[in-house]
Order: sequence, then structure tokens, then C-alpha cells
Amino acid sequence: MQKMVTKMLQNELWWGGTASPASEQAYDSKTVLTLDVALLGNQSAPLYLSSQGRYIWSNSPMTITFDNARLL
Repeated sequence: MQKMVTKMLQNELWWGGTASPASEQAYDSKTVLTLDVALLGNQSAPLYLSSQGRYIWSNSPMTITFDNARLL
């Protein structure tokens, strides 16, 4: 399993991963949340898009943690 840490850019927002909890998106620098795409059923995808034009994609199900301006 490959691990990475990404720091959010200033005023950056992130969307993706799942249709639920869509009401909690966009994820910002204050978000503290862990999402395991493998456990979210057919309403998920291992893709996250940023308001700054960045993206995170995996060919396999993944877990992502938003932790106060860091993506783990």
C-alpha cells in the first residue's frame, strides 16, 4: 500500500470519494474526516478534485483522511 501526505493550499477545497455524505462537501482546511472508499458501496469512487486544479486518484479502493489542512 502506498501512503502519501498532501498539504492543502490556501483556500483550497476538495470534493469527491462518495455521494454520501455529500452534504459535508466541500472539504476544507478545517475538515477532520476519514473516508474508506472500499466500504462505501456503489456510490463511491477513488477520485478527489480540488478547487486549485489538483486531484487524487487511485486505481484501487483507498482510505483518505482529511486532518486540518492535510490529506493523509
